[in-house]
Amino acid sequence: MKLQRKRFSSRALALLLAMLVLFSGALTAVASEDDASDEAALERAEVVTRFNTAVNRLKTDKPKFYFSSERGALVPKKQDGILGLIGDIISGIGGLVGGMTGNGSIKEIDEILGYLLVSSPEETEYLNLTKGENNKDVLPVKGQDYVSALTPDDEFTYEYKPYSFGGFEIKITLPDTFNPAEDSAFARLFDLPAIEDLYGKFYKITPDIDWSKVQVKYTNISLTCLVNQQEELVSYKTHYEASLAITNSANVDLSTIQFPESMFLGEVQIKNIDWTPRKLGDGDGDGYVYASDARMCLRISAKLVEVAEKDFPYYDVDKDGKITAADARLILRAAANLEALE
Repeated sequence: MKLQRKRFSSRALALLLAMLVLFSGALTAVASEDDASDEAALERAEVVTRFNTAVNRLKTDKPKFYFSSERGALVPKKQDGILGLIGDIISGIGGLVGGMTGNGSIKEIDEILGYLLVSSPEETEYLNLTKGENNKDVLPVKGQDYVSALTPDDEFTYEYKPYSFGGFEIKITLPDTFNPAEDSAFARLFDLPAIEDLYGKFYKITPDIDWSKVQVKYTNISLTCLVNQQEELVSYKTHYEASLAITNSANVDLSTIQFPESMFLGEVQIKNIDWTPRKLGDGDGDGYVYASDARMCLRISAKLVEVAEKDFPYYDVDKDGKITAADARLILRAAANLEALE
């Protein structure tokens, strides 16, 4: 009897110890999951901070850079000459309206919105921004002090690639977006075009459009920045594609609409960024102090030409609030390495 009791007690003790071990392991696993979650959240927040800091310097520090913007309708691929192209366009229209009406007949297209034809060429803009130039109305987001106002709470995915030389690359990808609002993540990263403007990229024969019934779907939304080991932005690229649909009602379940494939492209590229400070005497902002800067300074002092507000401080080298022949003389001496401007 005593032997059985001892055996029972030993088994109970062993079972109790086993339960304690399992319970302890479960607590450790939960703690590990919590730690991993916290670490992921911190990493996401850090990525957002690095991304915003890198690209927002474009507006705060106003460096010199090359800027290109591509915005325009995407014309379908050419198949069998012009007939194939027209066929592609009509096919695209049929798919667009077919998602709203149940089929894509030309008659129903005409009944709902008239004929919708893809407009021709893309619009491409190339600019070289000089140092110190006000670029709020050139860079996304226009008119704001920031280029990016991304937050960790926004819905997005990211790829973070550190490089052995100390720099890194971040690619932010947003999910497909329908009619984004002004306070949306999309609008805090891109210029938000008016639907009327976007629709204006397409030629239409429909006399009257109820803009509340126009639905816009943005896809392939991405932003990529490359930063060097000095934590200076090397390049920045944004991209999105959009397609349009016109519905019978403004309050429609967007998931029920069959949008066509991308019909509009919006892309911005910024590169050749020069972060070196603009020197006194560098009136034209080309990064150097030359005799040509002194010559222009002299012409400004003689009221032969007007000076842009952004360039004024670089011609006023003696900092007396005026541009005079004395400034031109100092710039000429600096160009000949006879004097240093500070």
